[in-house]
Formats: sequence, C-alpha cells, structure tokens
Amino acid sequence: MIYFFILVSFSFVLMNILFLLRLRRNELPSPQAENKIPGVSIVVAAKNEQDNIARLLESIKNCKYPYENFEIIIVDDRSQDDTTEIINSLKGNHSNLKVVTAKDKPYPGKKGALALGIQYSKYDFILITDADCVVSEKWIETFANKFLSGFDFVFGAAPLTNNLDELNYFSEKNDNSRQRFLSRGLLRNDSLKSHIQDDCHFDQREKSHSFIESKSSNASQLTKQGNFISKISSFENLRSSILTFTAAKLGMPYSAAARSFGFKKSSFEKVKGYANTTETLSGDDDLLLREAVKAKMKIDCIIEPDAFVYSETKKTFREYLFQKSRHTKTSLHYLFKSQLVLGLWHIANLLLMLSLFLIPLNLIYITFFILKLLIDVIVVLSLQKKFGYSFNFFEIIFLQPVYEVMLVINFFAGIILPDKWK
Repeated sequence: MIYFFILVSFSFVLMNILFLLRLRRNELPSPQAENKIPGVSIVVAAKNEQDNIARLLESIKNCKYPYENFEIIIVDDRSQDDTTEIINSLKGNHSNLKVVTAKDKPYPGKKGALALGIQYSKYDFILITDADCVVSEKWIETFANKFLSGFDFVFGAAPLTNNLDELNYFSEKNDNSRQRFLSRGLLRNDSLKSHIQDDCHFDQREKSHSFIESKSSNASQLTKQGNFISKISSFENLRSSILTFTAAKLGMPYSAAARSFGFKKSSFEKVKGYANTTETLSGDDDLLLREAVKAKMKIDCIIEPDAFVYSETKKTFREYLFQKSRHTKTSLHYLFKSQLVLGLWHIANLLLMLSLFLIPLNLIYITFFILKLLIDVIVVLSLQKKFGYSFNFFEIIFLQPVYEVMLVINFFAGIILPDKWK
C-alpha cells in the first residue's frame, strides 16, 4: 500500500506543477482591435434582488466602454419584492436599460429568464452576470476583445468577498439621492444606503469613484473574508478557479461562473441555446459550456483583475449548502472525460489527506500527509493573488482540510437536497 501512496503522491505533485506552469504566466491583456468597438448586450436574470440590482447597474455604468455601444437587459423573473420598482426608477440614469418581464419562459428557472433576455438582445456579443454582483471597469471591454479575436464562448474570474459595500463604490455626492430612495420606500435594507447613485443629476459619461484597482495585489485586498462560512466559500472558489482555469488552458474547459460569462449570440444559437441543458434547473453556465465543447466551439478564459466580477459569499451554512448542492447537481451531468479527471483528482487529494490516519501502521504515511499540505500551501500562496485572494499561511493550513471534507458533504447534499431557482 505504501507504493500505491507513492504513486498517488507523484501524480499529485505533477498535477500541481501543471497548475503553476499554466497559471503563473503573466498574461498579456487582451489585445484591442483597432477602431472596432462592437455592440454588447448584457443580460441579467433578476428575482427578488431589491438589495442588489441598483449596485450592479451602477457598476456596469462605470465600465470603461462607450455607453452607446452596449445595452443592459434585466429579466425580472416575477420578483415579489421591490426589484421592479427600483429598476423602473433607475431608468432615467440608464438610457440603454431594457426591462423584460418573464411571463412565458421557454425553460424553467434561471435558464428561461436568460433565454428571454437573449431573445430580446440586439447585439451578437452577449455577456451574462448575476444581479447580486459588481463588475470591474474593464469587464465589457476585455470580453469584447476576446470575441473580436474569434472566440465563441469566454468566461472570467469571479472572486467572492464578504461585503461588497466595503468596495466603497459610490461617491459621497449621492447622499441626497439615497435618502430620497429611502423616503420613497423603494429600499428596505439599510445596507443599501451606499448603493444608490443620484437618479436625476448623473451624466451618462461621468464616472464616480472607481471601485476596482487594476493591479492584482490591490484586487486581492477587496476579497475580504468574514465568518467561517465566508472563508470556506472563498477558499472553495479559489481552489475551484485553479482547477477550472487550468483545465481551460489545457483545452479541456468544463466549468464557468455565470457571474462572468459571455458568448456570441450566433454561437449560442448554433448549440440550440439552453435546449440541451435541461437536466437540472442550474447549469446555465457549466452545461451550456458543455454543449459548446461538444460543438467544438472556440473557448477561452480571462484572469485579468480589471475584468473581475465580484459577488458576496453566503452568510449561513444553510445558504452555502444549498448553493453548493446546485453546483454538484450540475457536475453530475458533465462530459464523462471531465467527470473522470475531476474524480481522480479529488480521490487523490482525499487519499493523501486520509494518510494521516494510517500513521499508526507506519510512520512513513506522515510523509504523504505533510507533502500534500506543503504542496497545497505553495500552490495557493503562488496563485491566489491572480484570482483576487489573500489567505495567509495559517488560514490555508486550516481551510484546506475543511475544503476536502466539504467536498464530500457537498457531493451528498447535491444528491439529497432539492433543486430550485430562488
């Protein structure tokens, strides 16, 4: 059995070397095509997002991309809060904003809402994000350049943070506007006091305070983690990102975050949209990417800090568990080769972690355990800033074993817990 663990350790080390070789490279920013500023349609499915939608819209408006060259399509999926009223009140600030009510969706859940939005889009380049996100100032531009380079599907890095309000996104001049929104009863959550921009006197070209620094080291300061659930969510996002982006760079893409996802509308139609992704309610990102792989589409990824899309971590274990169960349900429908590679990778990690319990049989097993933790620490410390994180040595030592255990828990949760879209 010792020789078996030696083989597993050797494979584990080789895979991590591959991570470092593929992701440590300093990528050049996406080249900008001369004199070409393509039109982009940004589609967002929103359901009960009164606490988030204004913040997202303002972050999109602050993108460094010609205002007349992109549109925002919000698909209101039968919200039961004040989402619709807030969006309508902000139309004066966003002349390129279009609101669609999801009455007759072609598919259930989020996919149906997105499909409607894409149907109403007027441009061939489509960007998808979530209503509870904040996009960086070069998000649109970076994706547009990838599309102009000939890629059909593109996905980007989407770090998690404990509190988007700490990004200090809005300028102080909007205090009066925030008070007006509160007095009109449009906002019920005090956390939104820093989210609403002046709805009457904001020029479309004017940029308020930019919330993202374009340096990776500064971006990592934004992804602050709070409680334990926030920390493990962020760490899981980092470890997943290392896997997914390495796979994409090796020509084996299998997963993408819907928070930062884009494609050509013509390519979307070639794979029949979401028609072949209805195995689960989720999967508007991963399963669509699966269809793109099957159709041999040209796929690329973006890991540029000024194109990050930020989202808040879940605050409770229940929220986290339901979120991860949805992701796990989707992974059950990956292509077989992706499932095989991921299965072997996670089994190797678990075996090396469990070698700790074999130490009473032979002290040599402690070598395998220490080797794994050491390699994990080196990889995370080497790559985390690239994805906008800044865990310290002791956090990594603690969170890595927890992450391995949560993978098992999330796997069974994905099988047991019901699938639902909000």
